[in-house]
Amino acid sequence: MESSIVRDVQVLSTGVLGAFALLHLILYLQQRSARSNLVFSLVLVFAALSTYLDFEAGRALGMEHTLLRFQRVTSMIWGVLLYLLVLVFFGRRVGTEGRILFGMAALIGILVFLDPVRLLPLGHVGSGVIVILIVRHTAAAIRQGLPNAKTIAVGLGFLFLSMLYDLSLDMLFPDVDLTISNGYPFGIMAFLVATSWALGRDTEAVHRRLAEEAKARELSETELRHRQADIEDARRLQQSFLPDCPPGNRTMDVCFRQKMAMEVGGDYYDYHELDGNALLLAVGDATGHGMRGGLMVAAVKTLFQTADTTAPPDEILRQASDVIKQMKLQSMFMGLTVVRIESGGAQIAAAGMPPVLVRRSATGLVERIVQKTMPLGAFRDFPYERASIDLDANDVILVLSDGLVECFNPERDQLGLDRIAETLATSDASTADALVHAILERADAWRRGARYEDDVTLAAVRMV
Repeated sequence: MESSIVRDVQVLSTGVLGAFALLHLILYLQQRSARSNLVFSLVLVFAALSTYLDFEAGRALGMEHTLLRFQRVTSMIWGVLLYLLVLVFFGRRVGTEGRILFGMAALIGILVFLDPVRLLPLGHVGSGVIVILIVRHTAAAIRQGLPNAKTIAVGLGFLFLSMLYDLSLDMLFPDVDLTISNGYPFGIMAFLVATSWALGRDTEAVHRRLAEEAKARELSETELRHRQADIEDARRLQQSFLPDCPPGNRTMDVCFRQKMAMEVGGDYYDYHELDGNALLLAVGDATGHGMRGGLMVAAVKTLFQTADTTAPPDEILRQASDVIKQMKLQSMFMGLTVVRIESGGAQIAAAGMPPVLVRRSATGLVERIVQKTMPLGAFRDFPYERASIDLDANDVILVLSDGLVECFNPERDQLGLDRIAETLATSDASTADALVHAILERADAWRRGARYEDDVTLAAVRMV
C-alpha cells in the first residue's frame, strides 16, 4: 500500500513538473524576449528528473548507488538553474559571483558522482551556498519593490522549508517512521504554482507593454506622416516662390541652380526684368534652414517683389532690412545680394553674403566684389555699400550663397572661395549653364559623397 502511494506521488510529481515545463517552453517560443520562461522550463525539467531519480533510488535494489550518482548531479544542476532563474527574473547579471558558483557546482557535481554516499554532506554544502545566494537576491528584489518579488519569495520559502524538512529527517531522525517522509514534492509544487503565477503576470505585463508600444508607434507613424505631409506642402509652397524659368533677356544668358539641405530650405533667388533689357537679380540665404528659414524666405520674397525697382540695390537692401527689423523675428536674419545688370555695367550691393565673382573674358581672370556688411534685420538704417562695375561681352557674374563656399569634404575641409574662383576661371564659359554645371561638379568631387550641410544657390549671368 505504501509502495503504491509512493509510486503515485512519484508519477504525479514528475508528470505535473513535466507538463508545466512544456507549457513554459511554449510560452518562451511564443515570446522569445521572456527568457525567464525558458530558464523556468529547464528548472522544472531537472526538478522532475531529480524527483524521479530520488524515488527510484529509494526503491531500487542493487542499483541504488548508480541512481544516487545521477540524482546528486541532477540536483546540483537543478540548483544552479534555480539560481539562474532568480537572476533572469529580477534582471540581474551573472557576473563574477555566478561564474564562481558555476565552477563550484561543477566540481561538487563531479565529486558526489564519484562517491554519492560519503560525499553527500559536500552536496548539502553546495546546495546551502546556492540557497543563501538565492535568498540574498530575492530579498534585494523585495527591497527594491520589483514586481512579483514577494510571490517568488513565497514559492521559494515553501521549497526551502521542504528541503530543510527532508534534510532534518535524513540527518537527525533516520529511523523515525513518519506519515510524510518526503516533503520535497510538496515544496516543489508550491514553488511551481507561485512561480508560474508570477511568470504569468510578468508575461501579461510584457504583452500589455508591447501593445502600448505598438499603439504609440502607430500614433508616431501617423504623426510622422502628417508632419511629412506638412513639410511637403511647405516645400511646394517655397518652390512656388522661385522663378519657373530664367529671364527672357536677349542681352544676357542667365542660369539659376539650387540644392536644399532639407525639404524646406533657407536659400532664395529671384529677379525682375526691367526696361531697356536690364535685370534686377537677388540671391539670399536665411539664417538656418527648415521651417524657420522658409518663413524668412517668404518675407523677403514679398519685400523683393514689392520693392521699388528704380531704387539702387543698396537702397533696396536698407528698406528690406528696416521692415524685417520691425517684424521682430527673434534672431532671424537674411543674407541677400542684389545686382542690377544693364548693358555695359552692373551695380552690386550685398548684406552678409559671400563676395560676388566676376570673370573677365578678355583676361580670363576672376575679380571678387567684397562687401563686408550685416545681414538684413540686424540694424535699422544700416549703410549698405554699392559697387559699380563695367561689363563687356562674355563677362560672367556669379552670385552664390555660403552653402557652396562652406561645402565640406569627409576630412571636414571647406571647398572655399578660392577653388570656386579657380573653377570659374578655367571652365567652359560658352554658356552660363555650363559654368554652373562645372562648379557643382567640382563641389560634388570635393564632397566625395558627404551631404550638403547648408543650402546651395548659384546664379550666373553671362553678357551676350
